[in-house]
Amino acid sequence: MKIIALLVLGTILFVFPMLSVVSIFPVFFLFLRIPFVSVKPAIPMVISVVVLQLIFSEWIVSVRFLTLIMAASYFTHVTRSSEMVASIEYGLKPLGRWWRVEKVSLAIALTFRFIPLLKMLSDQVREAQRSRGLERSAVAYAIPLIVRTLKMSTEIAEAIDARTS
Repeated sequence: MKIIALLVLGTILFVFPMLSVVSIFPVFFLFLRIPFVSVKPAIPMVISVVVLQLIFSEWIVSVRFLTLIMAASYFTHVTRSSEMVASIEYGLKPLGRWWRVEKVSLAIALTFRFIPLLKMLSDQVREAQRSRGLERSAVAYAIPLIVRTLKMSTEIAEAIDARTS
């Protein structure tokens, strides 16, 4: 039900853009109920999206995106990932003829699972670079992070293939 509410909000905001000006306030107060630690990693991305939208688009688009990002943050904070995957799987059942719904729900579950793992991996690489005195080098940070991420994703893909065959 929560995911349907989020979809309805997104649809309404895109059909009636001026409603985002009114709806940002109640969504903002819901957003304030989320612990700051939960949203802190996303703040630079949110700020950059809003600033780019302000520069290259109308201000209403920025307000719309900000409203949707805050609503989605609140939604993901108050909903367990297993509930979210189950509701998406239930909603996709009618498309079972054309899609393998289990694979879609597995992809969604893996996405939720790997966001914290990628954060942990990023912190480990950053700490290793600091200990070597390379904390300002983007290449020294990016290359090991990409290599470790690709290695981890290859291992996961092999495990999934072994399980499904």
